[in-house]
Amino acid sequence: MRTEDKTSKNKWQLISFVGTTNYQDTTYSFEEGNTINEKFCGIALTKYLLKNSPKDSGAILFLCTKESYEMHASSLKEKLENMGISNKQYEFLFFSENNQRDLFAELFEKLRKLEVETLYLDITNTFRDIPFLLYPELLFFRETFKIEIQVLYARGTLKEGFSFEKANASTEIIDWLFATKIFINKGEGKEFAKLLDKIYQQLKALSSSPDDFKKINSINKMSKYMNEFSVHFNSVDIYTVGKSAWTLTEIIEKFEKEDVFALFDYPWVIKTMLNQISSYLEKVKCSWKQKSEIELNAQEIIREQNILKWYLEIEDYKSAIVLFRELIINYYFYGKQIKSFLKHELRDDITKEITSNLKECTKEGSEKINELEMIWEELSPVRNYISHTGSKQDHFPRNYPENHLPTLKKLAAYTTDEILSFFK
Repeated sequence: MRTEDKTSKNKWQLISFVGTTNYQDTTYSFEEGNTINEKFCGIALTKYLLKNSPKDSGAILFLCTKESYEMHASSLKEKLENMGISNKQYEFLFFSENNQRDLFAELFEKLRKLEVETLYLDITNTFRDIPFLLYPELLFFRETFKIEIQVLYARGTLKEGFSFEKANASTEIIDWLFATKIFINKGEGKEFAKLLDKIYQQLKALSSSPDDFKKINSINKMSKYMNEFSVHFNSVDIYTVGKSAWTLTEIIEKFEKEDVFALFDYPWVIKTMLNQISSYLEKVKCSWKQKSEIELNAQEIIREQNILKWYLEIEDYKSAIVLFRELIINYYFYGKQIKSFLKHELRDDITKEITSNLKECTKEGSEKINELEMIWEELSPVRNYISHTGSKQDHFPRNYPENHLPTLKKLAAYTTDEILSFFK
C-alpha cells in the first residue's frame, strides 16, 4: 500500500514518523533560536529546512501505520501543497509495529536510490523501541551510502512548546569508540582527528568568547597532532613518534586543566577514550623536545622497546622487522657508551662490525656470537625481503611471522643490565 518508487537527487531527505495522536498546533524551537508554529513536527522540520534551501532541494518521507495514515494523510498533503511542495517531493511508507524488519528493508531500498548529502530522521512520534533498533541500521546506512545522518527528537509539552534536539548519541559514541580502537590497534589517528575536526568546525562557527576560542583551538591542535602521529608511527620514525606522543599527552593534560571536555556533547566519553589513548602514548613519548637533545640512556632504550612492543601487540610485523635492526644498533651504542648514536657513519660502522663478526664466527664456530648478533643473523634476511618488496631473488621467509615472533619479543624484553652485559 505504498506510493510508487521515486528516485531522488536532493540536497536533503527528511524521514518523519506519524503516529495516531490527535496533534494540535504548538511551537517548535530549533538550536539557532528559530521557532515555528505548527501542528505536525514533520511539517515544522520541513519549514525549517526550507528556510535555507530552495523548495526543490529536499524530499520528505512520512512513515505511517495504516491507522495514522487514515487520520493525518489528508492534512499533511494539504499543508505541503500550501507550502508549494510538489507531490513528487513527498510520499508515505506504511509499516507495522510488529514487523520492523520489513521497515528497515524498505528504508534501505529507498536510501539506495537517493543521492542526498544529509538524511534527517525525526523519531519524535515513533514507537519507543524503534530508536533502539534503528541505531545499528543508521550506522549501516551511513557507511553504505556515505551520507550524513541527523537523528532529531522534539522534547517538550503541548502547552510550553517543543524543542528539537539531536539524538545521535548512540551513533556518535560508537564513532568515538571506533576511532579509539583504530588508534590503539593500528596507531592510526586519522579517524579520531576527523571527529575532532568536525567538533572544532562546529564550535568555531558558534563561539564568540575569547576563552572558548582558546579551548576550541586546543581541539584543532589535537586533531593536527593525531594526524602527525599516524604518519610517523606508520613510517616507523621512532623519534618523531616520541615527539608527537609527547605533544599529544601535553594537550590531553591541557584538556583536563582547562576543562576543554565540557565543550563536547559527551565529555565523559571523550575523556575515557583519550585516557585509553594516553596510556599508550605515555609509554612511547620522548623526554626531549629536539632530536639534537636525545640522550641514549636507559629511559630512551625502554621507550624504543615500547614502540616495538606496540607493533607486536597490533601484529604489525612489517614495522617490527623494520625497527629491529635500528634497535640492535642502538643497543650497541648503549652498551659501548657511545654518545653520537645518530651519526650515519657511526651507525654504518656498527653494522659493519656486526656483519664482519658474523662472517668470522661462521668460519671459527658459533660460540663467539652473542645473542644480539644471533638475532641480527636470523632477522636480517626477513628485513631484506620486506625492504625489497619481493623484487629481488630473496626467498619468502619460511613460516613468517610465527617463527620470528619469539625472537622479536625477546629483543623487546631485554633489560638495560642485560644489554650492558653483552659488551663486558
